[in-house]
Amino acid sequence: MNNVVHLLTYLDSLGGMERQAIQLARKLNAPQRKVFFITCASVVTLWKQGLPLLGRVDGMRVYRIPLLPGFRYVNAIVFGFGALVLLCLLSPRYRIIHAHQLYTSGVIAAIARFLLPSKRLIVKNCCSGEFGDVKFLHALPQAQWWINIMRRSVTAFVAISEATRAEMEAVGFSPIHVIPNGVDTHIFYPISRPLRLQWRQEKGVSATECIVLFVGKLDSQKNVVLLLQSMESVTGAVRLLMIGQGSQRGELDRLIKTKHLEAKVELLGVRNDVSRWYPLVDMFVLPSRAEGSPNVLLEAMSCGLPCIGSDIEAIREVIKDRETGFLFPQGDSNALASLIQTLSNNEELRDTVGSAARASILQRFSLDAIVQKYATLYASI
Repeated sequence: MNNVVHLLTYLDSLGGMERQAIQLARKLNAPQRKVFFITCASVVTLWKQGLPLLGRVDGMRVYRIPLLPGFRYVNAIVFGFGALVLLCLLSPRYRIIHAHQLYTSGVIAAIARFLLPSKRLIVKNCCSGEFGDVKFLHALPQAQWWINIMRRSVTAFVAISEATRAEMEAVGFSPIHVIPNGVDTHIFYPISRPLRLQWRQEKGVSATECIVLFVGKLDSQKNVVLLLQSMESVTGAVRLLMIGQGSQRGELDRLIKTKHLEAKVELLGVRNDVSRWYPLVDMFVLPSRAEGSPNVLLEAMSCGLPCIGSDIEAIREVIKDRETGFLFPQGDSNALASLIQTLSNNEELRDTVGSAARASILQRFSLDAIVQKYATLYASI
């Protein structure tokens, strides 16, 4: 029996990590390898979305641990204890624990491995840099103690980029398998110009404006304030659409009003149909301070979009500057504005780079190839 339990925090938030986990699990779920989830959700989310404590996502069973909003440290204890109890109670149903994130699910799963030594444990590092898993792991009380536990209990670590691999090596984690995030190229794909115009009309998006898209959390890690500031100096019929929610939503609303950017920037909130927004825009921007292997960037490139990303290691591993996309110095709003302006004025350049981006994704980040790497890893342990 090689059944797998995926352990992660807020599965139903459908962020990049969560979407990646669901995509992988869906592809890996098979008669010889059943997959299920242990996660948590606030009681508000459970009530608003009508989610059961024991339910299903894409046919896979999900066990949800309820949390009270606003009680951060209490919730951490509740999730940790609840996950350990479920892992023990459900132990006859799985062989492998696949934990997403080092400093949350990874720590919990490492403790479970001591209680369940016959199980195998894979822990995935989902982000690097100043917002990365290793940095947050070091911030835990008695950090070295937790690091030592993970060294002894984890069967295999997964790094989603060379940056995350280097950070794990620095604290003595091994063995490390580098497996980047993948994108389903059958869901995220380019569309014809007539269909793009039709989709724009359906979404109420101008057919004459050059549309820039951002998808992600509206927080300091994603550097969304800098993106909004860069739009101040962009001229012509260029409009920025921002999909997502986060701690800086209020600040962005205020900046849009004080800088009179209402005609240039629109905050769309959370959308469940993101795959239909990528193909109808003209370019994609990801100005992050830190990333792992950014799902939204892979998705946008798979849709044939020319993409602009901050020049950080995780994004450099995906974008080859001036060939499959464009890089700008992290934190430089003028450089970002210049690239947006250049692309908005050159449709031929957008098409050329977008086509190269799609080809790169097909070659390096196809979900089917990534799934096969995980299947091989599962079999090897």
